[in-house]
Amino acid sequence: MDFLRCLAVQEDVELTVYTYQKQDLVHSYWALGDLGYASCSLGAAVRIGPSLLHFRLLNPFFLRSFDMVAVMAHSHITSLLAYFWCLVWGIPYVYMADTVWERISSLWARSMKAVIYQRAAFLFVPGAVSARFFARAYGIAPDKVMMGYYNFSYAKIKAWAEAGRIDRLETRRALKVNAEDELSIMVANFLPFRKQLGLIQSFNFSDGQKLILVGEGTCLAECKTYVEKNKLDHRVIFIPGLPFEKMVKLLVACDVYVHSGKEPYSTMPLLAKLVGLRLGRHGDIPAYADVGEETWAEKFDAHKVAVAFADRCRIVRSKQ
Repeated sequence: MDFLRCLAVQEDVELTVYTYQKQDLVHSYWALGDLGYASCSLGAAVRIGPSLLHFRLLNPFFLRSFDMVAVMAHSHITSLLAYFWCLVWGIPYVYMADTVWERISSLWARSMKAVIYQRAAFLFVPGAVSARFFARAYGIAPDKVMMGYYNFSYAKIKAWAEAGRIDRLETRRALKVNAEDELSIMVANFLPFRKQLGLIQSFNFSDGQKLILVGEGTCLAECKTYVEKNKLDHRVIFIPGLPFEKMVKLLVACDVYVHSGKEPYSTMPLLAKLVGLRLGRHGDIPAYADVGEETWAEKFDAHKVAVAFADRCRIVRSKQ
């Protein structure tokens, strides 16, 4: 993550990142290169239903050596244990999430979440839609919420996009797309909640309309079968997951970004807007309201977000 790389070089910041798995199995093709910060796996874990419990978090003293803790991946018991030990030892923690709706709404779950949110040093969320959710559902004051959880190195993305624009016509020729064709793209792994098959079935394949779908996953085969059966091979282009740099260069060869399915936030509509694509049809993704804001592009440069995050942490430390 560009944000973590930038945070690691801030003055007085000594950053260690613990990951839930040894490697990102979902986006291994991103090829992000040198992380630029210390990172290691939490180690052995047991799966309990859909959740992971890492044995290291059973040690009550594991987190005690840290001045602050930031926690994500809240579907895991490991995260809940991290909050618990922070509360026990009085360690300030940051709650990081892209929540925009209530997924578990039982009384006990809401009560537990209310304690976690209200006792946090601050909440770190992607944008205004998420901030409004926490204010409306849990009374979290705006000054306790920092936006920018999803961010990019603007300098890096700009350089990749400029290189992609130089090769735009060549890229389209390689894809057998004419210069005058309108080319839409969606970049996301093929998972049930993304509903790419529904996107293909309802897409308007009039003259000059083509669609690129980039990604991998369990629902890819059924999408390819539908395309072959309905003779849409010349309209729908499937591309496996790409390294991040190549993905940005492909984006700028397209005209419209589309995104089907239901999820709270996605980095891709934000990235597409940043590199100049027009945003087209989308599913139930509340974050599109954020992307539509005129000042959005000024908010989430990774370097600026890291500086603001470090400043906020220093304020928290000074009040201890």
